[in-house]
Amino acid sequence: MIERGRVTDENPACHWAHMPVDERSRVLDLGCAFWDEPLRVARLGTPQFYLAKHPAFYLGIDANAADIAMLKTELGDHFICAEIMSPAQLECFLQGEKITHLKSDVEGAEIHLAGITTPLPNLQAAAIEVHGHDTHRAVEAWLIDQGLKIYRIDQQDTCADVHILYAQR
Repeated sequence: MIERGRVTDENPACHWAHMPVDERSRVLDLGCAFWDEPLRVARLGTPQFYLAKHPAFYLGIDANAADIAMLKTELGDHFICAEIMSPAQLECFLQGEKITHLKSDVEGAEIHLAGITTPLPNLQAAAIEVHGHDTHRAVEAWLIDQGLKIYRIDQQDTCADVHILYAQR
């Protein structure tokens, strides 16, 4: 049975609460910049949220150059400034870094995940925000094809067609 919920807050402790990360996790955080200025000022972002769990590896990627520069200064060299452009680019990060935990909030570019056809045997868990019905279905099918089972779907409180898919092996 798939659990269902609602996301009512952009604070990562609420927004991304349902993907467990621990000291064995290798986390790829796609869309790691801050959602808004209050979260930026409070330093309530997914990098702080996941790094506080002390994963074995963490890599944050975002196109927001200013946030990436600030995050590198404050948290170290765990960040890359880049746009998500293709399935091949994502596959390179996922395979090359042996990612076990994937978080994605890239405002539509998550569709590129569905273009990865290579098996990702290291991938153990994912939390992916999807935008729109077609992207939702494509990413859901990709997760299943990767051998993950969807265990929770949260709806974004302010956008009826935005959901977070949680999946694990």
